[in-house]
Amino acid sequence: MDLKYYTTEFDSQLLLIGKHQELSKNFNAFFTSKGLDMDRALKFEVFVDVQLDDDLVSANENLGITLAHISKKGCPSYAISALKPLDNDKEAKLIITYCNDAYYKIEYKDFQKKPYTLVSDKSEKYLFSGGISSINGRDTLGNIQLAFDFTEQLLDHEEMHFGHLININYLLEDKGVKKDFEGHTWTYAEMVQQVSQLYFDPTLFKGAYPTSSLMSNALNGVNLQFIAGSKDSFSINQKVDSSANIEEVSASQLSYVNEMNTLFISGISSSMLSKGKKGNIIQQTEACINEIKNCIAGSGFADDADSTFDVIKVYLSKNSNFEDVKLMLEQQIKATNYLYLLADLPNKDDLLMIEGVVAAK
Repeated sequence: MDLKYYTTEFDSQLLLIGKHQELSKNFNAFFTSKGLDMDRALKFEVFVDVQLDDDLVSANENLGITLAHISKKGCPSYAISALKPLDNDKEAKLIITYCNDAYYKIEYKDFQKKPYTLVSDKSEKYLFSGGISSINGRDTLGNIQLAFDFTEQLLDHEEMHFGHLININYLLEDKGVKKDFEGHTWTYAEMVQQVSQLYFDPTLFKGAYPTSSLMSNALNGVNLQFIAGSKDSFSINQKVDSSANIEEVSASQLSYVNEMNTLFISGISSSMLSKGKKGNIIQQTEACINEIKNCIAGSGFADDADSTFDVIKVYLSKNSNFEDVKLMLEQQIKATNYLYLLADLPNKDDLLMIEGVVAAK
């Protein structure tokens, strides 16, 4: 499958106050300028700086109304993340995942009023979820469990299971804050780990769990997004050593999906690396860049470690580090689209986290 990624920006106020017609014009103009078919879009992911839960709910509703209006066949998968884009103050950023392969059938569907996109041919099937949010006033652990429950139900609805996951990302409230639960003191990141262990049966995965990233903002609740795939009902997930011990399943830094001809690299930060480098922003950025290059080179996916990424997302804990990171990253890693976002990171010593997607040319 030939995947493409496109980025654009628009006035965030159009989304927050519900200017559906103006927003539709902006989206249509962008698709026309690129010569794209709106109904080949698989997912719309918006990043916008909002500070209130009610504003996030309104933005989510307004985006859904707009997308349903401009599409000929329903509402595609979409998600809104309350993370501030760092290269401007007023604009919202949009990433569009696009299928450039007419061989695949694209369906816009919904499950319990939550839209998702299904891409299929005779033997393959891919599910691109929208943002699965749970902000129902429950405690964080309860919201995480609700999001996982819904994910399980959605996968089952399409005759899939957690073993079909390729990539899964989490956006949580203030996960660095520790909460007492049944005698345990857990950060919100540790809560995700505990809950995921209830759903991620190691026997369903080929040696490693799907790639993932986890960050937070100041809003309440949980937002979960994923991509899943199957071929002849079997799992499509990361390429790993066939001799891997199934009892040693662990988080994966990369997923090479042969059928999609695409490499997903998970959120990489300096604390994740074997030497656990902390250091200043320059040292951490260099460590992450080197690890990304090593991932590509070691995957056998590309001829060299200088492959051009379709999209690179950089999550920064401090606005003041933006210019230094942008300069270093764009000198050393080529990408068609760069996105820089302000976010709280799981480890207090981390100053940035980087993830990306690269498709073979």
